[in-house]
Amino acid sequence: MSDKCTILLVDDKVLILDICKQILEMNGYRVLIASTPSEAMQTAQKYDGEIDLLLTDVMMPGMNGVELSRRLSTLRKNMRTLFMSGYSASLLADEGVDFDVRYLIQKPFTMEDLLKRVTGILKNTGMKGA
Repeated sequence: MSDKCTILLVDDKVLILDICKQILEMNGYRVLIASTPSEAMQTAQKYDGEIDLLLTDVMMPGMNGVELSRRLSTLRKNMRTLFMSGYSASLLADEGVDFDVRYLIQKPFTMEDLLKRVTGILKNTGMKGA
């Protein structure tokens, strides 16, 4: 389903960036990576093409993924978001991180789970994501 969709992948853990990038590219996606929210903002500003999906960790130093998604959505109106986290949705809520948990994939996840969630969000044009 990729049709060369572009995903901006953001995580402060290099191993997660590497693995997710490999999985997504092997399945036909174009992947831009950033290891910090500020790097993700710069990448989104510089990239000329469409960014179809922001795949971001929730808890990162400097800015959480929800705030990153809000800021990027002003630049990229049609971009959808899928959050990933090792924390439970209830713990994130306790930390004051507010978002729609339908757009959360829990770490650790399988390759199949990741691809299913990414494809589902990109196919469902009515669901913009967070």
